[in-house]
Amino acid sequence: KGMGLSIAAVVSGYQNFQENNIRGVIFNQISPGMYPYYKKIVEENTGLRAYGFLPPDPSVTLKSRHLGLVTAHETQELKSVLTCLGNLGARYLDLDGLLELAQSAGELPACPERELPSGPPVRVAVARDRAFSFYYADNLELLERLGAELCFFSPMKDEEIPQGCQGLILGGGYPELYGAALSDNHPMRSSVKRAVEAGMPTIAECGGFLYLQESLTGPDGRAYPMVGALPGRARMTKKLVRFGYLTLEAKEDSLLLAAGERIPAHEFHYSDSDCCGDGYLAQKPSGKCWECGVVNENLYAGYPHIHFGGNPQAAHRFLNRCRRFGGM
Repeated sequence: KGMGLSIAAVVSGYQNFQENNIRGVIFNQISPGMYPYYKKIVEENTGLRAYGFLPPDPSVTLKSRHLGLVTAHETQELKSVLTCLGNLGARYLDLDGLLELAQSAGELPACPERELPSGPPVRVAVARDRAFSFYYADNLELLERLGAELCFFSPMKDEEIPQGCQGLILGGGYPELYGAALSDNHPMRSSVKRAVEAGMPTIAECGGFLYLQESLTGPDGRAYPMVGALPGRARMTKKLVRFGYLTLEAKEDSLLLAAGERIPAHEFHYSDSDCCGDGYLAQKPSGKCWECGVVNENLYAGYPHIHFGGNPQAAHRFLNRCRRFGGM
């Protein structure tokens, strides 16, 4: 939007900066009248093919807040937004050209996690409600392929974690916006604390990490009691704290990683805690690094969101620990 000839320079930069598979361009937020102009300057100056555009449309705007977009399950009009986007795509994108391009692509390499053997079925409780909704779908799908039965529950509304589970995952989200509801649910807090203290293998990322601590001070300035399975008090700040893509390296053997093993991760949060842990070394591409993660043989709790795709063995190790906890 608002660019002229410089759009060819931008596209050329992406095309030539590093080796890649870029074959075409789609333009966003331009008018139908400007599309022939953009199409011409890009195709003549880069050799790439233009596959259409999307015009500005206020009806497909999504709301945002301090950690990004309002999540999908909170967007009441999401279905109408997707329908509108579909109609725009059908009208303004070269769908036939895109399908032809897609069919010309080579085969993707095999995913390393597919080589891992699945084990006996194991039940894993996964927190999912308005307070806990940040998950990599890849992670959950991999756990299922390796034998996990995912049992979703709400720390806000349910009274205990699902019965018969041998593992627990508390994902990221917005616990700071629902501090009162989480704190007032005493039965659930007690259920989670008993499970963690009994040694149930547990992954608690970002918001889930805050939930396990003694208290969380929300945007209203009030300190809400949390589970108390971990020492530490968390609080909201007015700016992003330790954010970006990073690599975690284990300093010692623990639930997910053996000493020296690594896994890709991501941090993005406006909160901080006086007990962030020191089990992992977090390293950014810039060279900046810091310690993080409360870890032991049954626990990973910390701010970083990990991605099993970068080290599928971590998912395998987690589920095997769950099986041992369940006496399998």
